[in-house]
Order: sequence, then C-alpha cells, then structure tokens
Amino acid sequence: MLLFASMLPAQSNSTSNKELWNWYFWEALDTGKFRIRGVAQFRSQPHVPAFLRSQGGPILEWQATKRWNLIAGYYFQEFRGSSRDPEMKGAHRPFGGVEYGRSVGKVGFETRHLFEYFKALATADSARGRARVRFEFPLKRTLFLQNEVFYDQLGVQANRTESGLVFNINKTLQFQPSVFYEGRPQRTGGSRLVFNTRITVFGPLNKTR
Repeated sequence: MLLFASMLPAQSNSTSNKELWNWYFWEALDTGKFRIRGVAQFRSQPHVPAFLRSQGGPILEWQATKRWNLIAGYYFQEFRGSSRDPEMKGAHRPFGGVEYGRSVGKVGFETRHLFEYFKALATADSARGRARVRFEFPLKRTLFLQNEVFYDQLGVQANRTESGLVFNINKTLQFQPSVFYEGRPQRTGGSRLVFNTRITVFGPLNKTR
C-alpha cells in the first residue's frame, strides 16, 4: 500500500491508532477558472463516544495557468481532549499554497504545496508546511495513490500514504473511500491508520460537470 518509504525514523515506542474521517464537500461554484468550496470534516475513534475533532470552512482556488492552481482557505476546528498534534487543538486555521497538475498519457499527476497557520485558542500558535504527490489511474473506477509529507521547524511531523477509489454516482454526487497510514513521531501523537470517506455534492453553479 505504501507509495514511498517513510521519511520518519523507526521508533520502537510508537503507537498505532485507528480513526475514521468523514469529509463533506459542497462545490458551490466552479467556472473552470475559479472555484469556491465549502468543507466540513468529522473525526472519530472506535473507543471514543463523541467526535474526536470537527472542522469546517471555505476553500478558494484560481486556475492561474493551464497547469498551476492557487489555493487559499480557512478552517475553524474544535477538538475533544488534549493532544500534542497541532491538528487536534482548537484553532483558527488559515492556509494557502500552489498546486501543479498534468496528464502523462491517461495517468493524472498532481503535486500540491501548502502552508498552514494554527491560531490556537488555548495553547501556543504553530505553523507547518505540507507537500503532496498524487497519481490517478482511470480504470473502471478511478484509482488514486498519493503521499504527503508534513513538516515544521523541528522536522518531519508526519508521512501520510493513501490509496482509494473515486465513484461518480451522477452529475451532482461523488463518493471517494480511501485508507491511509500515517507515520508520525511521538511528539505529534504517534502513527495511525485512518479509514477515510469523502462525499462531494456539486451545486448548480458548477460548470465543469
């Protein structure tokens, strides 16, 4: 399942946690050049009765050139309990970056680079970068494989390797199940296995469907 070897050193005291992430996307507007999306996400664990974390907010994208896309967005996130992971702190979370995409034959290739700032509500602020490489294979169902590295001033926070399928139910609905393994040092919570679902609804102002 792994795309690349983990960039994190092996740790004998790492832990493995299972989580379920549910994403909901509302593609409010897409002109082919400019796109606005609304996003909501809920994270849970089998042994935790309430949501582990919830977040949501808007994402704006502008197709600057044929292959380069500019991204800006904001999430507000709430969490349950305490964690060393910056993703698990209640925070205002603005972010921005660039994305490059092209096709090689029928295979789609994309790389994305983002910078995120966590304006924490009860702890110190923090920031991180993230770099992702993604491949899409148009089989009977589109198969995707991707790897994303998260890093901050102390080094690598996580190395996330994910694979999944894209199901276009109809012109207004898309379902995307996936699974990923995330290798993380103890300072950001230890390694975890995540089962991920994404449901996307395309609104009437989406001109690309």
